[in-house]
Amino acid sequence: MTDVDYMAVAERTMQKIRKGVFLTVKAGERLNTMTIGWATIGFCWKKPIFMVAVRDSRHTFTLIEDAADFTVSIPSGDMQKEIMFCGTKSGRDLTNSPNATSTQPRPGKPSHP
Repeated sequence: MTDVDYMAVAERTMQKIRKGVFLTVKAGERLNTMTIGWATIGFCWKKPIFMVAVRDSRHTFTLIEDAADFTVSIPSGDMQKEIMFCGTKSGRDLTNSPNATSTQPRPGKPSHP
């Protein structure tokens, strides 16, 4: 894994988030990916933070509460179709994954894809 200057990529990251990115969480055997278009990047007590807000009415909210961690994935190519799918369909009703057949990269050491 390569270390990245956190604030050097913040502006470019926020521009991509406005277009939609994926938040993926796994709690036990329950896995869900949702689209988010909001986040905050900054520092808290001299530590870098990346903060997202998920409504308590969302299926993903319960999974986040039950999981140890989650990931935010920023598409590097055109994934507008997948972004729209995960942003309009609930994982409560079906399995949400931007690309269920691909192997998703694991940044850091999260406990899920």
